[in-house]
Amino acid sequence: SAVAWFAESGLEMGVEQWHDPGRNTLGRYVSDATSAFLIFVHAGWDPIELTLPGQPWARSWRIAAHTGLPGELPGKDLLPGVTILVPGRTTVLLQAAVDSARAPVAAV
Repeated sequence: SAVAWFAESGLEMGVEQWHDPGRNTLGRYVSDATSAFLIFVHAGWDPIELTLPGQPWARSWRIAAHTGLPGELPGKDLLPGVTILVPGRTTVLLQAAVDSARAPVAAV
């Protein structure tokens, strides 16, 4: 299984993001051989643009659940690199379409 942490830029978080005292958004990717999910928790009051990660993390994404109002987030498949506007104080759970043979694996 794989675990990775993402910034709203769609890139894995680095040291600078982890030590940013103003950080209001955090993404966690988890996967196994058959499925993968990315959950973003956005604690800020204002909406934020969120860029979806690409390969090897996913071929496409679908919002499986969110804490926003109905219709606030897209209900269709989303391509990697697409930017979505996440309302303030919202958590978004995305399900990834992955190739099991190419899915990321955790570093040991």
